[in-house]
Amino acid sequence: MKLTDNCYAVTGLYYIPPWSVNAGFIAGKKKTLIVDTGGSSISAQTINGYASSVKPDNEIIVINTEKHLDHIGGNGFFADKGNLIFGHESIDRSQNELISSISEFNCLIPNAVRRNANEAAIAFKNTKIVNPDHKFDQAFDMDLGGISPYYHDTGTYEIQHFRVRPKSALLRRLCYSGTAAESGGGKSRGMAEMD
Repeated sequence: MKLTDNCYAVTGLYYIPPWSVNAGFIAGKKKTLIVDTGGSSISAQTINGYASSVKPDNEIIVINTEKHLDHIGGNGFFADKGNLIFGHESIDRSQNELISSISEFNCLIPNAVRRNANEAAIAFKNTKIVNPDHKFDQAFDMDLGGISPYYHDTGTYEIQHFRVRPKSALLRRLCYSGTAAESGGGKSRGMAEMD
């Protein structure tokens, strides 16, 4: 979903019912920053498809806002494509954690035949855990070509929980939807400030 000329949300990506996962991207003139990769390779392919269609010639860069599998599950897809993946230095997940999660999801399937067939694994086909290859522990800027969002700590319950925001008030208006953010009368949460 197009939020502004540069910012897009990809909503409703599959995860454990009743939840769905949201991701997004910011398209600059030279680079597109994908914010979180969804919970699986299939989700990552969807995000990549949208991002690539908006700016086909852009270099794609990925940033993970936190360590949970619904934020990093699609990293393997982007790593296989050779895309850089940024994330906090404390993001360190394993394939065994993914396998354990799939097993937990499978236990939630009420139909015994479907549960015994390990149906939950279908949505995670070709998903592999890949941790960020460019790790950091402090805020930084990233030039996408005409837009320079920065990545900073949210001050929430987890040290590695970060947020991507445009650096200036003008750029924040480019990525936030809604009149409250544009008028300064409150903060409207747009794609670039996803938790």
